[in-house]
Amino acid sequence: HSISDETLLGQMMEYVTKTDANTATIKANLSDTMLCKLLEGADFEKQYAQSVLEIALPHHLSFRLPQGFCLNAPDSKIDHEKWRLVIHRGFGHEGTPPEPSREVAKAQKHLEISEYIKVFAMKDGEYAAHCGAWYNGGNTAYIEPVATVPEHRGKGLGRAVVYEAVNRARQRGAKRAIVLSDQEFYKRIGMTKSSEVGTWVKNGK
Repeated sequence: HSISDETLLGQMMEYVTKTDANTATIKANLSDTMLCKLLEGADFEKQYAQSVLEIALPHHLSFRLPQGFCLNAPDSKIDHEKWRLVIHRGFGHEGTPPEPSREVAKAQKHLEISEYIKVFAMKDGEYAAHCGAWYNGGNTAYIEPVATVPEHRGKGLGRAVVYEAVNRARQRGAKRAIVLSDQEFYKRIGMTKSSEVGTWVKNGK
């Protein structure tokens, strides 16, 4: 038998709360008033909200790579150490990355998943920029993460890897790509705000 949307949402919230005994976290689009109201009623607190930026994919997005750079082929083998380095340095850390933490090791496993589209801008065999995009059917691809090493910023590599990643998602059937971010970079490459997602937290007693 069918159940109401409100009942189903309540059951999902209850499952999350039981699964994580310490701190339960749920992301909810602020336009989903039913879910937001249920979260408030269940003593969840909205911690912060992020913009959902979107770009439609009616056609191939074109870009230009600087001289000396190329992109990896869709079926190319990914060098895990070079991936860790571009993520490490692209997110503001100096030197070489330490041994992978549990979080990094988990993210590294995504490199073997076909639903995770992996695009790298390379020069002389080194990864200079990276964009990942998640696509598992349907209309929407999800961009996460994007990183460019400091010495190669300002060359258009960020735009190139994002556009190539969403172009590859488009070839698989995506009609749009979104990212949870308020960064100006995404707005400069043509993404516009479509909604907001709040992060709601319930602390365990």
